[in-house]
Amino acid sequence: MAKLILTEGGSTRRFKLSPGKLTFGSGDKVTLKLDSDDVAEQHGVIEMGDGGAVLHLAKGVVPAKVGAHSVGAAHVFKEGQNVKVGSATFAVEYDEGEGPASKPAGVQRQLRGGSGRTRSQVRGDRGMEGEEEEGGRRRRHSVQRKSDPTGILIGLGVFLVLGGIGYFMISKTTKGLSGEDFEYATAYARATRQIEKDPQGARISFDKILKEQISGDQRNQVKAHLKTLNERLSAVEEPLRNNRGTKWFEARLKNFYEKFDPVSSRPHARLFIKRAKWFMDLYPTHPENEWIQRHVERVMPTADLTSPQSIEDLRVEVKGSTETEPKDFVDAEEAIDRFLAVSGDDRERAEAETIRSEIRGLEREFRDMMLQNAKASYSKDLYPAQYSPGKAMNDMIRLMACCNNPEYKAEGARRLLAITELTPEFLNVHYKNDRREYWARMITVPEFQSYASSNGLL
Repeated sequence: MAKLILTEGGSTRRFKLSPGKLTFGSGDKVTLKLDSDDVAEQHGVIEMGDGGAVLHLAKGVVPAKVGAHSVGAAHVFKEGQNVKVGSATFAVEYDEGEGPASKPAGVQRQLRGGSGRTRSQVRGDRGMEGEEEEGGRRRRHSVQRKSDPTGILIGLGVFLVLGGIGYFMISKTTKGLSGEDFEYATAYARATRQIEKDPQGARISFDKILKEQISGDQRNQVKAHLKTLNERLSAVEEPLRNNRGTKWFEARLKNFYEKFDPVSSRPHARLFIKRAKWFMDLYPTHPENEWIQRHVERVMPTADLTSPQSIEDLRVEVKGSTETEPKDFVDAEEAIDRFLAVSGDDRERAEAETIRSEIRGLEREFRDMMLQNAKASYSKDLYPAQYSPGKAMNDMIRLMACCNNPEYKAEGARRLLAITELTPEFLNVHYKNDRREYWARMITVPEFQSYASSNGLL
């Protein structure tokens, strides 16, 4: 029976691959759950049949690769071939009689008479025989013809002209590929070829074209493709985004409501309403929005939003942003600034500054923890069993998105851009489209903003 070999995070697992379909991804509803952060919850299917194991990827996900090349919509695993899906690598070992049929070995052409020798072998034998028979014979003298300088000059001229044309064409092509010499027709053709196999990549390519100097008709042509791609990808991306939002909803709204009973606590009622508004703005199509709206109406009288915020209201709000996951030190600092802008009580203002000092200490601890986690995930020599570039990327992105300290954010950006596995496609799928609240903050960090701009992500 064929075996599926999964290498992920420095460890390798083997599974029997029986006929049928095996779903994989990072979610809980798949047959084979992956730990990689750069894999969608339902990333694809491996289907085992008579012709071997076939990889099918869901639409809109990061494409799989064999070496440096992306694979097609239906890729047949060859014996022992490594196929990279995000940070995970798949390979298949077939038993005898399984897998795709191999190509027959090339057959050497034989001379008539069926001697089985190749032409080169026959020529070699004849050459040896000729030398042995040469004893009493006279070798044929070669005739040296005088060269015609006119012909040589003409030939040299033709060679130089053709060489110059060839160099010009190669130079133009190379510049076009590297972006030094933009040509709309080439870039547009390349982007349209990506639409079916790599719609995310096609969207990035079309976005890059819009940043060039092109005509109005060309711009409209590109925008039409982008509109179609956005509609197509949103049908896939929106459910995935909503699914990610469910984890936040469970932790920060539903469990919060059950634990703190906002109906009887004004500080908790205000925090619940603030979180509910943020969530519904970010996930307008989330299936739990009806539950949220119903409970907002219940706690609204307790919240009493028409009255000024008290220091206890502020303390609960800041604690909710910094002492539980996901931490948000930006939100906490903004809450303190808003309170200080309207409070005239010196004692309360001093207490607010004390709260600020406390959360900045927590922010330092958070920064140190993210750096330690990233080191454990990206130090292959020191911690081979924990090796996961995707997790290291996420740790650095959290520094950029969750910290308020500009130095911490810049440090996160520099370390993120130093990770060689980072790609614009990974950022586009998992952050620009899937974690928009993080992305909005990431692009405010100058070091990262420059990278995003040069890679067509802005």
